[in-house]
Amino acid sequence: MGRQVVIPQRSARAEGGASSDDNSKRDGAYWSRLLVVPSRSRQVSRLWLEKALVLTDGVQLFALMWQLSQPWPWPTRWLEATRWTNAFTLDFFSFRATGAAMGSTSQSFSLWGEMHGYWIYALVWALVPWTGMLTLQLAKRTWARQGRSDFLLLRVSWENVLLQMLQFLYMPVGLAVLRLVSCNADGGVSVDPTGMSCGSAGHVTAVLVVTCGMGGAFLVGLPLMLRRRICESIVHSSMEKHERFVQGKELEFMLGTSDAYLELYMPQYASFRRHSVGMPAQLCMLKLALMFVFSILRSPPPMKANQGVQGSIFFFAVVSMAGYRTWRYPYRCVSTTYLAIIVDWMLVANGVFGRKPFVVSFAAAVTTYFSLFDSIVVRKWRSQRTHSVNVGDLIVNLPEFVLLGCYRIDWTTRNSAVESVPSARESEEAVLANK
Repeated sequence: MGRQVVIPQRSARAEGGASSDDNSKRDGAYWSRLLVVPSRSRQVSRLWLEKALVLTDGVQLFALMWQLSQPWPWPTRWLEATRWTNAFTLDFFSFRATGAAMGSTSQSFSLWGEMHGYWIYALVWALVPWTGMLTLQLAKRTWARQGRSDFLLLRVSWENVLLQMLQFLYMPVGLAVLRLVSCNADGGVSVDPTGMSCGSAGHVTAVLVVTCGMGGAFLVGLPLMLRRRICESIVHSSMEKHERFVQGKELEFMLGTSDAYLELYMPQYASFRRHSVGMPAQLCMLKLALMFVFSILRSPPPMKANQGVQGSIFFFAVVSMAGYRTWRYPYRCVSTTYLAIIVDWMLVANGVFGRKPFVVSFAAAVTTYFSLFDSIVVRKWRSQRTHSVNVGDLIVNLPEFVLLGCYRIDWTTRNSAVESVPSARESEEAVLANK
């Protein structure tokens, strides 16, 4: 798809009596308004955006771990201190008074929370991604009917924005629709035991339409769409050639000579090196697998037989992700890779140190030798330990952001462009000297 070029025309009429200086100023303002000002919005730097996405993905996985830990449980103080992480999954359900038991087994509602008429909440979330896609289709038809000269640019720009937004909404939608699957041991739906019985016509309809139909199509379709868009745009298998190709398209977009950067959906994978360009789709699949572990493998409440299996699968999945990203260095920007490594191993630490079996074995050994620790002291020790792990992670991360700000470290393409300017000047001077 070629770029549409619109050549601006300066009016030939000049005001009578105007000096040449005035005409020059007006011409300069005219061309600046048409060329310089629009070019400022053609930015490709993802230095801070990709770091925000790494943190968002990490907090979303932590929020899912928070949901999974209700029957373990994590210390109540730690659950209360980290409840805010559910804001990153837009899980308004978990902030309700009956949205989570917060580690207490004496509550009259399910450990994972209850809500009367929950299917409506799930239906609203299932409609969100489809509403976004329908809105974009209507907008594209409107732009085409209006005959806008920048129709193609608007289309690919908003398609990239929508794909990025849908990746953020992936876990909120998945959590909302997959909660409808779990049932209690007494035959009631876990999330709405008083309003819906498991296997009833209403429950089957909700699962088929909301969970499998609208929600399932989105959860399975988005990773496949991302993978297809990315694979169609990759033209080089070599890491060096791929990097030069990406930097070339980024420079063309910054200079305004081509829109191929957007047409090839490069904003979806421009943060990654050649061997990791499929990371956006892989992250979606990882989230989907963990959400299945959370909802499908859950024991029928109030039983907890599967909590060990759930915790083990979650632990191995997070460790695998952390090990892969530590070994392969997926991001083009090294500072982002370091941040991802720290966030990944922080999740592993929370999963290990927050798990009840680990604490019980440690507490048993201490009690055997000293006979001084009761359950209250153990819970307090667990809470202090998890706080220490995450405070240490924050202390490690802060210097990285301070250094990035102080040294004004920029995106790889811009650094390459700046570094190439002196070399071009030197070569020109050498040619003139030879002449």
